[in-house]
Amino acid sequence: MIWSLLVAGSALAAPAAPVLDVWVRPRDQEDHHTLRSLGLGFVESVDNGWWRFHGEPSVEPLLKTSGIDYRRASVRKTTTKTEDAHRSPSEMVSAIEELAYDNPDSVEIVDLGTSVEGRPIVGLRLTRSASPRTRMRILGAHHGDETSSAEVTLDAAKRLIEDPSLSALLDEAEIWVVPHVNPDGIAMLQRYNANSVDLNRNYGFEWSSSSFRPGDGPFSEPETRAIRALGAWNAFGLGLSVHSGAVNLGWVWNYTTEITPDEELLSSLADVYAEDCTTEGFWTTNGAEWYITNGDTTDWSYGRYGTLDYTLEVSVNKHPDGSQMALVIDEHADAIPAVMSWPWWASGRITDAATGLPVQGTVTLVDDGQHIVAGPDGHFSRPVSEAVWGVEVSAPGYASSVMSLEPWAPAIEIALEPTALSPITPEDRWLGTDGMFTLDGEADTVTLFRPGHANVTAEPTGSSWRVTPSKLSPGPWSLLIDGLPRLNAVFVPETDEYASIASVSYTGDDIEIDVPGLGRGARVWRLDGSHRNFNRVEVEEDLEREVLVLPASAMVDSSTDFVIWTRGMQLVLAGLGAAEPEDEPDILDTGDPDGDEPELPDSWEEPVDVPDGVDDGGELKAGGCQVAPQDYPHLIWLVSLIGLISRRRSQCAFQNCSSPSSSD
Repeated sequence: MIWSLLVAGSALAAPAAPVLDVWVRPRDQEDHHTLRSLGLGFVESVDNGWWRFHGEPSVEPLLKTSGIDYRRASVRKTTTKTEDAHRSPSEMVSAIEELAYDNPDSVEIVDLGTSVEGRPIVGLRLTRSASPRTRMRILGAHHGDETSSAEVTLDAAKRLIEDPSLSALLDEAEIWVVPHVNPDGIAMLQRYNANSVDLNRNYGFEWSSSSFRPGDGPFSEPETRAIRALGAWNAFGLGLSVHSGAVNLGWVWNYTTEITPDEELLSSLADVYAEDCTTEGFWTTNGAEWYITNGDTTDWSYGRYGTLDYTLEVSVNKHPDGSQMALVIDEHADAIPAVMSWPWWASGRITDAATGLPVQGTVTLVDDGQHIVAGPDGHFSRPVSEAVWGVEVSAPGYASSVMSLEPWAPAIEIALEPTALSPITPEDRWLGTDGMFTLDGEADTVTLFRPGHANVTAEPTGSSWRVTPSKLSPGPWSLLIDGLPRLNAVFVPETDEYASIASVSYTGDDIEIDVPGLGRGARVWRLDGSHRNFNRVEVEEDLEREVLVLPASAMVDSSTDFVIWTRGMQLVLAGLGAAEPEDEPDILDTGDPDGDEPELPDSWEEPVDVPDGVDDGGELKAGGCQVAPQDYPHLIWLVSLIGLISRRRSQCAFQNCSSPSSSD
């Protein structure tokens, strides 16, 4: 299978590129500018006026002539296994699985993605609530040599689950924990991933090619794409991105010294953490006041989704031995739950007033300009100060609503009234690999938008429209056509070759979707109603066969569209209801002049007039009609057996394809 081949091939990955690792002592701001001009990348370590930098080996002669004091960083002493308290990637997965096995009522394992070398990126979803009021996340080990960050992250998950004094937190909160964002780096004990990219410079908000090893472009790496997908399908109000090499807590912005509208609140939350952290010399800071970076996790989370996101540095020694590691964990044990227990939150759920379906809208605090993006389930949450807040809730295709929100009250439901949609629709819901799409009517302006992403303006090209595919992340995008929306109208396929739906089959009561690389904790949504709202569909996973099992009732008709999120992949199973197969089988002649349909067989083991394109086992195979352009690399054909039951006709169906990488 494709997934097995990926893992088996991981041993063939190229070795990490060599790096110059030096301590530098800049005398003034001019020296800092000189160091940046040389292309050195700050590695988040400061000691008595010495700053630790990485750079390409070719930079050293230039550093020598700069007149700035520097010395080579010493190579870390290799510890024995008994001294080394840090888990390997496989040991971390085992620890996560053990935690989930022992606490099935409050822990769910979710496979979030796969590293360059095929290692799993595994997360934990912690909650004891069916409808959490708040949603938070903790990310560890973006940098593989910062192993203490991973151990602190895992320990936080354990304490949140096992400490009786913290039980109230999981009774109303949902917390996602990812100890190893960079498992390949952990395996090699190096900062970068297996492509020698600094993952914390690879995110798609204020990304810069001038950073040290930022990747070929925003989200060029599978590890950051996995976190991007996690953010796209879960709205987090508070986040910690855990690192080591220093002892502080920093908040956004990191790319500019301009402060955010939430500066005072961010500082107050940081003070809560510092009060409960017992690390000697621990301090708090605005990130850019310490040093400026581009393309990091926290700026992306806050800039795109409104998450109050922090960079947490837990230890000066990035890879302490066993006894030191135990001390580091203890120093942060109370601080992490303390900041997550912040009492005042703006939280709620946005719905369609006509249908009750969730709406993925935007919440703007009237007295504070930064937006909050709701998730596909309509849920939003974010810490606020102790005051009654005025909020404006808006979403394309709905009338905005302004109201007051009490941050100590339970989550509220906000029902928005639907408004007019554009009468114009795309002729094909798949975006071409060349970025082209065609509408079924004339338009002057077309913009693509998706909550939490930058809008992209389409350019007219003859009778079609074109966008730059690299500016779009995978998944559904809406269109704004001459000022009127057409929601979730265009699908941008994944870029990774293994991201595909291999086949779809109907087994009587169920629909089976074969997804190579299917991971634990997959999510499936159906797009419902005229506004095509996300409606969560409960599914079963057959991980051994890599199959998702949906109830047949989930497919309303042959034009039903589904979105699947699993192992970092955002896949779409899309229908084109008007299409018919080239050789449509005739309706059975029952001898009834009124044309009534015959009774159905008792089972599919003895099908009646199964059309061409369906094998003897009910497997949907190539045949019937093509529903995507020929240039998509993973063509899938689906004959809708649900349509066969109801109308004794075969129906076209649907496929998932690949796409260019995204900058958002």
